[in-house]
Parts: sequence; structure tokens; C-alpha cells
Amino acid sequence: MRHRLEPEFLKVAEAIALLNLDELRPLGKLVSPDAPSRKQDLVPYLTQMLAREDVVRRLYESLDKLSQAAVQEALAHPLGTVDPNRFQAKYSGLPNFGTTRSASALRLLMPRDWSVPTDLRPILKKFVPEPRAVSITTIEDLPSEVPLQIPTWRSKRGETPESVPLRQRLTAAAALRELPAMLRLVDSGKVRVGESTRKPSAATVEAIAPLLVNGDFYQAEDKSDYPHDPGFDLAIKAFAWPCILQAAGLASLSAGKLSLSKSGRKALSQPAQEVISHAWDKWVNTKVFDEFERIDAIKGKQSARLSAVADRRAAVNDVLAECPAGRWIAVDEFFRFVRASGEDFPIARNLWKLYIAEQPYGSLGYEGHHVWEMLQGRFVLATLFEYAATLGLIDVAYIPPQEARNDFRDSWGTDDYECLSRYDGLKFFRINALGAWCLGLTDDYEPEPLLPEKTWRVLPNHDVVSIEPNPDPGDVLFLDRVGERTSQGVWRLDREKLLRAIEDGLRIDEVSGFLESHSAEPIPDTVATLLTDLRRRAGRLRDKGTVRMIECADAETARMLALDPKLRTLCLLAGERSLVFRDADETAVRNQLRKLGFVVPSRE
Repeated sequence: MRHRLEPEFLKVAEAIALLNLDELRPLGKLVSPDAPSRKQDLVPYLTQMLAREDVVRRLYESLDKLSQAAVQEALAHPLGTVDPNRFQAKYSGLPNFGTTRSASALRLLMPRDWSVPTDLRPILKKFVPEPRAVSITTIEDLPSEVPLQIPTWRSKRGETPESVPLRQRLTAAAALRELPAMLRLVDSGKVRVGESTRKPSAATVEAIAPLLVNGDFYQAEDKSDYPHDPGFDLAIKAFAWPCILQAAGLASLSAGKLSLSKSGRKALSQPAQEVISHAWDKWVNTKVFDEFERIDAIKGKQSARLSAVADRRAAVNDVLAECPAGRWIAVDEFFRFVRASGEDFPIARNLWKLYIAEQPYGSLGYEGHHVWEMLQGRFVLATLFEYAATLGLIDVAYIPPQEARNDFRDSWGTDDYECLSRYDGLKFFRINALGAWCLGLTDDYEPEPLLPEKTWRVLPNHDVVSIEPNPDPGDVLFLDRVGERTSQGVWRLDREKLLRAIEDGLRIDEVSGFLESHSAEPIPDTVATLLTDLRRRAGRLRDKGTVRMIECADAETARMLALDPKLRTLCLLAGERSLVFRDADETAVRNQLRKLGFVVPSRE
């Protein structure tokens, strides 16, 4: 069976023949008052008339602007058809195809399924202009407050909607500071995630929150009172950072903990903006995480077979890249722009399996009731608010999520919800300078100074003292790893902690680089000597991996085997009677021993 949105490739005669007589007679009168009245005469007559350019031009020019736009869009499409949803999003309305009582010439030009017959297209293309480009409306200044969208059954008739202050957060400077702090936190072994989900634990989210510049977007007082409500868990940035670091390949999972990868350790010495740009590119393409999974109120995701998340995210990224930087965009206007630009995307293969509260009553397979806003729209909100904003690509203006949107109120099972997701409060966003650079809108980006330089003093007694009353959380994490905190704002470099950190992968160059870049004065000789000695000692030993040991019956056999031309390249003599070799060389060692007439029995 032909999909209902798939166009039929019909000629004029075939398309008109599918109309009934009650439809054809009014259309015939539009062409000529003397048009035939019987269908067997009307079909060839209209076919003949629609082959004339003067008739087709007259019919097109009689259309209103919206109907002319429909013809323009169809001719611009390779298949000569129009997507009604995209058209409505672009033009904020639908064209008039007419009725049996009030005929429209558009029905003659597009008789079936929003498509222009194949033999009519060349005629129309002679004089029909290209459709106008899709555009997005932006604003320079934000309102100071926005109205809540209280359900009608909760509000009193005639009551003025309550308004709440619009909060604004500029994100780029915070992201540039938070990134190294997150890497340091991972390096300290304090970030735990689920083995299968790879999502941060509740304890990890709590540990991250104090390290965020100006905190997370929402605070405890913004939470809903009821644990079942989607507005109860409002962690956004604290949840996003561990996911971003994994998706970007900066952190790897082992035994429930994240540790810095080789790329993550390298990122500590790279410009933060370059790491963020890399992280966003990786996030757009990752398949490990899905923002829609965080829309907790919508159930049945596994049964519904969600679409490829990377394709959805790429569509959002592509539309973002078409937006102007430096101007505020309302999220509902961005929704419209996504649909109008042709970058719309499906959420799942079977929407009937997605539901709220209970199936089948709360199924989202029913058409209407703002399903796009609840599904694609919430995915867009999560992508923007939780990841683009956390990485500092967009500035955001928002309110608490409770009663921020009412596009889900008509769905069954939502009466007790104050919001559909934690992201509902996002009202406006603006691509900032960092975002414009990451999205390819500009070629260069120069970050503003984040903090006063040289905020620490390194003393000869190995003390590192903060000049600022509130030192950077990332600096604190690093010093906790290499020193002992002796008082408020004072750490003493500790040889044992430094050696332990080196064992865990920290390089002495990172320690010296940190001290030199943060110290208000030259590094004292005593500290430089300590680091030089540690660097020398750390370079004298290397971990060559796991080894195995074979014990011989006597020293003579051990010496004989150790002198064998083949075995001497694989084994070392340990003591008088034992041979040791790398675990990876076990097969080669056993093969050579058998050639020499020896065998190592399996361990009992």
C-alpha cells in the first residue's frame, strides 16, 4: 500500500479523472463559463485547457498569496509535491483548496495529494518564481518577565495570568572554567557512572554541583514538591558534564568510575575553547546517550523503537547553524524553524507505544494535541538546555519549569504534572561568540580573560597559598590531589601524594605547569628541586606489564634454558631456579620448551 505522504506521479488527465463530478463542475466554471457538464467531457476539456500556458498563468495569478506559495513550493521540490506540515510551519497557514460550493483554482493546479501533475510543471516553471527562503524571527532585548501558562481548570475566569521574572545565564565563560574542573574531578577518581547506562550517579551529580560556576541552572527551591513530578529532579549541568566527557573521548569507564583518557589528559593543557568545540562535534554524533531518554514522563521508549539519536541531533545542529548569532530566539520560534527548514525528524517508529501514565489511554499515537512539541520539541529543549548551554555555545533565558508550558495539557494522565520535563522552563536562547565559532558561523574566537591571572603563591616551604578568598574549584581539586590542606586556602605539596598521583597517571610536567601558570612569583628553588627529583625518579622505572614465572627442578636446568638462543630473547633468569617472561609471550615460550623436550604441566 502506498504511504499516504508518498506522491503519485500523475499527469493532468490522470489526476483530474480521480475527482468526482461535484468537484469537477465548479472547477470547469473557473476555466470557462461554457465548460461541459458531464465528467466524460470535462476531463478531456480540462486536460486540453491546462496544456495552454495562458490559461495556466491566469489560474495561477487568480490565487491568493498563500495558494501561490503552495505552487512555488511544489515546483521547487524534486517530486513536485508539498509537505503540509512544513508548509504550515513556514507560512503559518494552509492554502485554500476550495470546496464544491467555493471552488479554488489551486485544486486545478494541484488536483491530488498536494502535488502538481508531471506535465503541468514545465508550464508553471516558465513564470512561477522561486519560493521565499525560510527565515527565523529574533529579538534584540529580552522581556523582564513572562506569563505562566496555568491550566484553564486551575485558573479563575477573567484572571490575569501570573508572570514570573525571566532569568538569564551567559554560559561561555562558565563552560571554559568548568571544563578543566570536570577533568580534574575525573582525574581524582570521584566521578561514578552506571556500568550499562554510563549516566552519572546521584552522588556524582551532588559532587559536581558545587564545582559549577554560579551553580546549576536551577536550585533546590525550584524543585517541585512531589517526587513523581518531572520538575522534582532539576539537575542539568551536573548531569551533562560526565556524559559529555565520555562522548568526547576525554574520559573512559572502568569498574564504575571514570578516568581520564589520553585525550583527556592532553586536554588539560589545551585551550578550553578547542576542547569544547571538539566535545560538541563528538556529542552531535554520539550514539551512547539520548537526550529523549531524560524526558522521564514519557514511557515506552524501548517498545517504540526510537529513531537514530545522532540523526536527530544532527538535524538540531544543522538548524542551529542557520540561526543568526548574537540575537535572542524564542524556543517556539525555533521549533517552527526546525519544521519549516525541512530538518524535521521522527522520534520513534511506533508512536503508539509512547505514552504518559498508562497505556493505551495516554498513548501519543493520537494525532493532534501538540504531539510534535511533546516529542521532537522536548528533544530539542533537552539538547539545547542540557548540552549546548552546558558547553557554553548558547546563552539561555528561562524560568522554573512548573507551569512554563501548556502544550501537554490535552494528553491523558497529565493533570497532576506541573511540567512535562525539567527543560520546559527554557524560553529563549542566543548563540554566543563561542557557539558561533563552534558551529562554524565565524572563523575565529578569542575568549575573554576568565579570572585574574596568578592567583596563587608558591612558598619555599612547599606551601601553595591562594590569593583569592574563593579559589577556583578546579584548582582546589588539583591541589587536593598533590598536597595536604593545612588551613583555609593553604596546601602543602606532599611527596607521597605526588608519587601516588604519578602512579595514577599524573605527569610531573602537569604539576610544574600548574604552579608556573598560577603562581604570582617565580617558583622557589626548593620546590623546583623537589619536582626535578620526582621527575628523575619517576623516569627510572617502567611498568612492562604482567609476567609469569616457571620454576625449574634445579639451577642447572634453569641456566641451560636461559642460555637457549630463542628463550634468551623471551625469558630472564630469576634467582637460581626460575625463569620469568611476559604474559603475552607465554605461547612462544611453551612452544620453544616443547622443541627442547620440556613441558610445563598445568597448575593443580
